[in-house]
Amino acid sequence: MNEIPDFISVDEDFASLFEAKSGSMKIDFKSGDAVKGKITLIDKSSLFVDIGARCEGIIPIGELLDNKGVLEFEVGDEIDAWVISDRNGEISLTVKLSGDALNETFEAAFTEKIPVEGKVIEERKGGYTVNLSGNMAFCPYSQMDSRPGDASLYLGQTFSFLITKIDDRGAVVSRRDYLNTLAEKQREKLQEELVEGDEITGVIRHIERFGFFVDIGGVDGLVPASEVSWKRNVDLNEFVSVGDEVSCKILALDWEKGRITLSLRACLQDPWDSDELFNGATFEAKVSSVQEFGAFLELIEGVDGLLHISQFKGIQPEVGESLKVKIDSLDLDQHRVSLSLFKGDVSELVEEVEAKDLTGTVENIKPYGVFMGLSDGRSGLLHVSQLDIPKSGDSTKFLEINYAKGTEHKIEAFKVEGGKISLCLPGKAVASENTAKMLNELHKKNKSESFGSLGGLFDGLDL
Repeated sequence: MNEIPDFISVDEDFASLFEAKSGSMKIDFKSGDAVKGKITLIDKSSLFVDIGARCEGIIPIGELLDNKGVLEFEVGDEIDAWVISDRNGEISLTVKLSGDALNETFEAAFTEKIPVEGKVIEERKGGYTVNLSGNMAFCPYSQMDSRPGDASLYLGQTFSFLITKIDDRGAVVSRRDYLNTLAEKQREKLQEELVEGDEITGVIRHIERFGFFVDIGGVDGLVPASEVSWKRNVDLNEFVSVGDEVSCKILALDWEKGRITLSLRACLQDPWDSDELFNGATFEAKVSSVQEFGAFLELIEGVDGLLHISQFKGIQPEVGESLKVKIDSLDLDQHRVSLSLFKGDVSELVEEVEAKDLTGTVENIKPYGVFMGLSDGRSGLLHVSQLDIPKSGDSTKFLEINYAKGTEHKIEAFKVEGGKISLCLPGKAVASENTAKMLNELHKKNKSESFGSLGGLFDGLDL
């Protein structure tokens, strides 16, 4: 069934449509005209762009490749460009002028702010000489980069610039203005794409004491020093270098203030998720810092625990020293670990009883005896009953004079009970054991005999 009314001429309708469309097209272009269009085709050498003309504009693909030779544009993307020429039915476009095209449109490049390509050939007073396809221009130091660096970074390199001034002395160019223009366009694009929590890849551009800046595609994000590693007090210059490619997580986006906060450590495995961390776990840990209230020890890379000063007991930890410690309490949410010196398990304590020629360091003095630290960090008690203290003497004064804090003494361990180590002076262990046995026998004997037997029980006992 023919649904087209007889009174409509198909040929005439198409002709009118074509005429209407042709009437909306721009026919004449001149060098330097700014255009915006949509990419319709990409081949090995060119991008074809619909700019609302009778034919598509053509951009050399080499102008749009990044430092790695990667094209970031796709069919359907919009792009800003400038007209180089409109000849023989072909509209040549550019995103930056160079070569003959630059010579032909030098004035237009200045007035229309078209990017131009130039090579930095030498350093001169106040800046650099830049060769713009045979036209020598001047770029001040301050205009070479957003954060100007050493001259060796730019000499011999080819960059894009904007012409900021033309007079009798020549042209003045700015690479910084060009970078700012790119950054603004990129910022608009990223503002539509980026979301807090995204993981992105960038290149480190600059390192400061407080962190380092990462180029995430024409826009810089800051990785604060606290977000570089799970370890404490990292030397940034030893940890990363300018030019390194890193993966970061976006922590915050503040487009109004132009601030993007990133985290490097958020992309690394969280050491606090380690199955090595649990209450009672023991570590041979290294002291990472010493404070007035205690010492921090690195248990595993990125996790420090606090050994409170009350745990020192006569020792004075030093940075780099290794100590055997045990986790007393663990708060994974707050990233807090409380430590104590490891005293050893039961089997180790039993072995200690049989040890001879031990050396103990006086940690504390009490009226009933002296606490001494052993070489492995454990403590034992040398009770006053093990010492030859004059019956009429002051035991506390005797201990302070003969067992000053920090002094070392030869001792032996003779008894372990409930995790406690009892100490005695060398050669006194056997006598002490005999005394304990005799007192135990006395206790049993008292159940059936009178106190008159007490003297007989101690006959021959060397006390």
